[in-house]
This record gives sequence, C-alpha cells and structure tokens, in this order.
Amino acid sequence: MFYNKLLNVGIWSLVIFTTLFSFADVYYLPRIFLREKGGKTVFCTEDGELIVPRGFNHVVLEHKTSGWHALFNTNIYNPEEIESVLQKMSEWGANVIRVWAWGVQNEHGAFGMGEDDAINPRYLENFLDFLKKANKYKVYVIPIFDEYPKYGYFSGVAQELHIKYGEKDLPLAEGYNRQFFWESLIEAKAKAIKRFIEKIKERDENLINGVLAWELQNEVYVKVDNGPFKDFESTVKLPNGITLKNDTPENRQKIYDMAILHWANQLAKAIKEIVPDSLVTVGMWTSDSAGRSPTAGLPHDGKDPRMPPRPSVLGGEECLLDFIDIHIYPWDGTSKVRAECHEHGLVKKPVIVGEYGVFPPLSIEESKRMLIEMLTQAYMMGYIGDLFWVWDLRDVSGQTYSAVSEDLGKYVMSWKGWQAYLTK
Repeated sequence: MFYNKLLNVGIWSLVIFTTLFSFADVYYLPRIFLREKGGKTVFCTEDGELIVPRGFNHVVLEHKTSGWHALFNTNIYNPEEIESVLQKMSEWGANVIRVWAWGVQNEHGAFGMGEDDAINPRYLENFLDFLKKANKYKVYVIPIFDEYPKYGYFSGVAQELHIKYGEKDLPLAEGYNRQFFWESLIEAKAKAIKRFIEKIKERDENLINGVLAWELQNEVYVKVDNGPFKDFESTVKLPNGITLKNDTPENRQKIYDMAILHWANQLAKAIKEIVPDSLVTVGMWTSDSAGRSPTAGLPHDGKDPRMPPRPSVLGGEECLLDFIDIHIYPWDGTSKVRAECHEHGLVKKPVIVGEYGVFPPLSIEESKRMLIEMLTQAYMMGYIGDLFWVWDLRDVSGQTYSAVSEDLGKYVMSWKGWQAYLTK
C-alpha cells in the first residue's frame, strides 16, 4: 500500500513537473496593435515598437501536388517539417506566416461530428503545436477561416439555421454566392470561428498574442454567373431591409457592396466578442485581374466571372475590419500596381500585401526585379506589410516561383526599401 502511494506521488510529481516545464518552455510573443506613428497607422507592440509584417504564405496540399489546403489535417500535419519551415523563415528575417486555419473538411479536418468534438481535438492539437512553434521562432500568424462549414457539426448547424431563417436566406442566391447572402451560412461560420478560438483560449490563452490577425476569407469574390447576379431583372432584398433591382450596373454594385459589408461586419463582431483586442482582416485581389474597374457593376462581359469586392468598401469607415489584405500579381504581365484598381485614396483602413509573386518562365533575375518593383509601389501607396506567395509549391504546375527556389524568399526579405516609407 505504502509503495503504491509512493509510486502515485512520484507519478503526479512527474506530471506536475513536466507540465510546469512545458509551459515554462513556451515563448510568448507580445500582442500586436494598430497605432498612430509617424503620421500613419502601423502595427506596434503595446510599448510602441514598430512591427512591419514581412514573411510568407505556407501551404500544404491534400495530395501534395494537388487538392486543397490541408496543412493541419490529421493525416497531413508534420511537426518536424513545420519546425524546419518556421526556423528557415525566421533565419531569413520573416516575422509573419499566413496559413489556412481550416483545410479540407473531412474526418481529418477541423470539424468533428458531435457537439462535444465540434472542433476536431486532434486537429486542434496540430494547430496549437504550430502556434507554439511559431511563437518559438518569433513569427506571428495570420490564420485564414476560408469559406464556411460544409462538414460535421457546424454543417448541421447551418442546415438548422437555414430552416429557421427561411426566405431571409435570399432564395435567388446560388452556389458560391450563398455564403455572402445567406444569414444561416454567415451565422454558422461565426459560431464555428468562435468555437475554434475559444478552444485555443481554453488550452493556452497566451498563444492568442501570436496571432497578428484572424482572416475571414482568403480571397473574397462573388460570381457574376451565379444568382443573384445572373439575372438582370431580379429583385434583391438585403439584410438591411433595402430592396434593389439588378437592372443597372449601379444597383448591382450597390447590392454587392452592401452584402459583402454586412458579411464582414457580422463575422468581425463575432470574433471580437471572444477576443476584443484581436485584429481582423480579409484577403482580396483587385479588379485589374480581369481588366475591369472596381465599380464595373458585375457585368456579363465574358471575362473571369469571379468579381472581387471594392477595397474602399471593406477598407471603408463603415467596415469593422481593422485592416485589409490585398494581393498583387502581374495581371497584365508587368509589375505595374494600378492605384485606381486598389482605389488608392478611398481606402480608410491600413493595408498589407498578403500575397505577391511572379510566374515562370521569367528568369530568376527578372523575377527579382519585378518583385521589388511591386513592393516599392505598394509601400509608396502607404501599405504597411508584405507576404510572399508561396513558401514551397515547386511541384505544383502553374504556380508562382516558390520562396525556396534559388533562395528567392531570402532575396525579397533582404530588401529594406520599406524603411523609406515607415519610420521607427
């Protein structure tokens, strides 16, 4: 009996020691805020130290060379590999990594089937391990909550809410566009995001400090060939009670603007209920990707049917987002960053370049020139951070040059031109 008691005391002492040691071994980054400094709004620590977000996007696909994002999926996550990636990023001078918080939605993904495991416990462990490693290497994280729950418990929540809301879920909305027009899908996503963040807080609230911002979507867009935009004669009733007809480009643009603003504000509110001091952002590209103006009115012009939102809407005073994340690529084959498509001067929020990159078969030397030209123009326009696309997708056809291609990422991180536009 005495031996058993002694053994139990020894075991519990070991557990307590191990737990204390593991917590003591975790480095926590300081929280980042947006503050006025040198006449502009920038990222700072609480004591006023300027932080310029510079780093990389990191992606692991479900089948390595194909499929969707699956970095944290329980059949994909590799702790040793992510440690190596973060270490190398840190060595090159990166302080931010942007990743998909939600990957492929299946039995290996973020969502479980029941209320008790609504957030898949094994998936959560992977994400927590990643946050700890990112803190260790002093790399802040931008986690992306892309799309909406399509699997598991929160998918069921969405279905129940759809029945509850009835026609408040705009019947005209179709396909991809539903997530921005259906209250049920907005609310289900809000509940899933809140539960995800709550689970992190329950395990280790200090890890939240290492999140630079929560991102609502990778690249927001609606499709002009899906309802409610495919029919020029339809009438749309928006959540704010306003009813508009799709009969003019101006009305179609207003419908999009008001719907996407409502979507962003509902989700931003949900996040700030759980983590009031956290920053919230969203990713987008610009209308010049299809040779349109930002106020094109969602035309049926035979071009890319995906229409990004206006930066001035999600970066406007009515929007509850803290900053926006605009992606820059050589849409016309040049490094020209078109200020009018970024609605430069109309955007009231801070902006970072959440993705930028160039495509083969350009030479590496030509790629370096174009990348720096893009960054220079962005910082001249007042942008306050940049994240290279992508760390390593060398085996995926059609992709931009990876950061690890001839140390291209190391080259862009060595660029200090931003210092001319952001002062300590």
